[in-house]
Amino acid sequence: YLKCTLTPGDVLYIPRGHWHYAVALDQPSLHLTLGIHCQTGVDFLDWLVSELRENEAWRESLPLRFDAEPLDLDNLIQNLKQYVTNSDIQERYNRYLDGLVKPLARYSLPAQAGFNIFPNGLETRFSNPKFKRLKISQLPDHNGYKIIVSGKEIILGGVTDSLVENLFTRETFTGSDVMTWLPGFDWEVDVVPLLTHLVTEGIIFVDTTV
Repeated sequence: YLKCTLTPGDVLYIPRGHWHYAVALDQPSLHLTLGIHCQTGVDFLDWLVSELRENEAWRESLPLRFDAEPLDLDNLIQNLKQYVTNSDIQERYNRYLDGLVKPLARYSLPAQAGFNIFPNGLETRFSNPKFKRLKISQLPDHNGYKIIVSGKEIILGGVTDSLVENLFTRETFTGSDVMTWLPGFDWEVDVVPLLTHLVTEGIIFVDTTV
């Protein structure tokens, strides 16, 4: 057992499952207990079971046992082995985990409803939500990118590498910055629809602090 005295500002890490309690000494004391939910192997298996339910072979009834003969599960075992080794199971589970992450900024009216998205035209400033989980992959035809942000998936076709490198990594940017990253693109025809889509999907936000 650990017994210690904490002073203001101290942080004490307690492993999961260890019982603990705090006792104030000679004056009132406030302590905050923060917990982090981590995925376990059992959580992964729960997800896997939900995936297997989509497979008809796993929804079929097993034979009734009228005697001591054991059930023949060889086909199901082989099916499971093949499913685990041949499918993109790791990528799909990671996508599922990404979908559980919710951005700190949930909704921003009126812009996210499609109104007043460009109050300052080209100089409208946009911001990226903090602590978002981002995954960028190039499309098979190399003519754009698939973006997964906080569980949302969008396709950006025909855009430049410069746009993708800057758009989702900068804390803030303006419409003029986007035009710089998309040389040869038209503001009204190309860029406004792109930014409108990103705002209404909650991928980026109109910065109203300026």
